[in-house]
Amino acid sequence: MRQCGECTMCCTELETHDIPSAIGETCKHCTVDGCGIHKTRPKECRDYQCMWTQMKVVGDELRPDKCGVIFDRIGEDVITGRLSESKDMTPFIEGQVASFMKEGFSVVVFHGAKHFAYLQDEHDKEHVTGVISDRSKLH
Repeated sequence: MRQCGECTMCCTELETHDIPSAIGETCKHCTVDGCGIHKTRPKECRDYQCMWTQMKVVGDELRPDKCGVIFDRIGEDVITGRLSESKDMTPFIEGQVASFMKEGFSVVVFHGAKHFAYLQDEHDKEHVTGVISDRSKLH
């Protein structure tokens, strides 16, 4: 599995409950050098692994802090992405979404209050919404 390195995008773009912070709000423990409480960080943070850390076939350009989006696999057939509000959808990100779709996933990319949904023909809106809402928390 890959290491996060300098990337701390999850510390800003994801909602956490153990250390209360909302989407878009940087965790109070995040520093320019990474997590200030890395050795004692909560289980929620220790357990989290974005898709980039798990994918062996994509380059460093898809690391969340470099492309501006953090992807997560939700269930068997849905991938969500959280696009930083300071970024726009780019052809590169759209290409990664297309790659996920070729593998059979439906993809929903959240960008602030908006979202972009790319659904497989066999997945209706209710299916994808159900998969996402069944998760204990939405990243």
